[in-house]
Amino acid sequence: MLRNDASLNSAETAAPVSGESMTGLEAFGGDGLSALFAATPDSILIVDEAGMIRAANTSAERSFSYPSGHLLNLPVSVLMTPDDRVRHVDYLRASTEARRARILGIAREVEGLRRDGSCFPMHVNVGEFLHDGDRFFVAICHDITEEREHQREVRRLATYDDLTGALNRTTAVSMLHSLLAQVDLEQTDALAVIFIDLSNFKQINDRFGHAVGDEVLRVIAQRFAAQIRGADLLARVGGDEFLAVVQTQGDAGVAQRVAERLSAVAQEPISIERNLLVVSANIGISLFPADGADADALIVAADIAMYEAKRARETAPRRFSAGLRDERVREFDLRGRMATAIDRHELVLHYQPQIDMRTGRVVGLEALVRWQDPEHGLRTPDQFLPIIATAGLHAKLTPYVLDLACRENAQLIASGILDVPVAVNVTSACFASRHFVPQVEEALESHGLAADRLEIELAETAPTGALSFAPDHARVLQSLGVMVAMDDFGTGYSSIARLREHQFGTLKIDRAFISGAAGTSTDTALITGMLAIARGLSMRTIAEGVETEGQRDVLLAAGCRLGQGWLYAPAMPMAELRAWLQAPAVPAPRLPETSRTPA
Repeated sequence: MLRNDASLNSAETAAPVSGESMTGLEAFGGDGLSALFAATPDSILIVDEAGMIRAANTSAERSFSYPSGHLLNLPVSVLMTPDDRVRHVDYLRASTEARRARILGIAREVEGLRRDGSCFPMHVNVGEFLHDGDRFFVAICHDITEEREHQREVRRLATYDDLTGALNRTTAVSMLHSLLAQVDLEQTDALAVIFIDLSNFKQINDRFGHAVGDEVLRVIAQRFAAQIRGADLLARVGGDEFLAVVQTQGDAGVAQRVAERLSAVAQEPISIERNLLVVSANIGISLFPADGADADALIVAADIAMYEAKRARETAPRRFSAGLRDERVREFDLRGRMATAIDRHELVLHYQPQIDMRTGRVVGLEALVRWQDPEHGLRTPDQFLPIIATAGLHAKLTPYVLDLACRENAQLIASGILDVPVAVNVTSACFASRHFVPQVEEALESHGLAADRLEIELAETAPTGALSFAPDHARVLQSLGVMVAMDDFGTGYSSIARLREHQFGTLKIDRAFISGAAGTSTDTALITGMLAIARGLSMRTIAEGVETEGQRDVLLAAGCRLGQGWLYAPAMPMAELRAWLQAPAVPAPRLPETSRTPA
């Protein structure tokens, strides 16, 4: 559109021609057209065949940052970037020679050049018209700055985690696929995936609120980002889960070192709102191609390794192995079958007698759950209770066991063979549930069992102090006549304050202390201390895991009258218990050592 270079050089100093309209629109149609152009939000320029601006609306002057009237008689190329100017000259020459516009009606995305030299994106649509025998072009320019920013924001949200600024899961997986496509399949340990799960994060959220939790995640993400190299990837793939992709170039030690750095920075205290917060990380590592041939397989492998580290409560990174995958497959299979085992009544109760060790008299029973697995036979609690916990099945198991224990004890009492309380183990979370007391009341009422013939043993598997309903439930149960015992005292979250708060009626000393009672002065001293605490709180005590006469004698000498264990009887199905109780004497069954399993 340019006649010569001089038109460019004079662009900044050109001024409106004396006597001409400040917009130049009157020459093309008068006041009506001027009003129309003024009301249009898009920039409108009328340009002659020589490439000179003959009219411009107010939006054009505003978009290109020119004072009113200062665009007139300037070459239109002053509004173009250098690259667009070259293309503009070519278009103008071709259009003039062919006597037709090659760019008419074509909307193009170009950069507009403001008077101050800054650029902005716009869509340009060019049309042609004749006026008084002369040929003119009309350019309609739409500023797309906001659209561009919106598109960038959409891309950002689609690519990055909004909270931490790390990649999101979808993008990380896609980029991992791309990286794997570029890796030499013959190269060993060419790339590593590191899966990270934060420990204690849920407790921080629950205690301090989500705003503090969000800040913790931002700080952790920043720390992680500082520990990986520019070519590596960091993504947040879940609430408190992160993923790193590390290019190891054949050196598996690189992944190990990166993972150790991530573990170290995760454990550094975080100060937020005058609170010093501490988290840690469980980390799993998988390597390509040994642990997986594609992105999904590598992520699953790293996740499996992380889960194993979490289960073992390790902060050291765990490397994936094929054995871990096999174990996870077995676990998932077991979890699926456990979900239906309760409904199919495959879970049964065995009962271990509680004995007055001075007289040998049975004073109580403890109900212990077993799984009569159709595929593998009788399974002990250590083989399936962890699965029930991780699968969230305790809420389903607890009412089942309560009902079965109450029914079978009511039947035993009705037979006249034995009339003693039955103890049922309950997790802290189930005990604190608002459904628990009604479940107890329903089980007692359904089978006509007196409340004082049921005892609830609260396992120390969780810090019940954080569960507000627990003390209230203990008081309600005791008012009904149901006894409440602290099980496995000394090995979990127990404290003297909790014993007083929950007003337990029974304290059960864990087998871990009983096993050394006859041989070490330390265990004997601990047992003596526990008995003194129980007496001070008016609680009775039961020793678990009594297996030898020496242990029994130490316990009796220390003042502990009640015990249970293999010295007296193992846990037995109800039918065997009935036969054992009706035998002329009460012998301790002689079973092979290998058959002894934890109650």
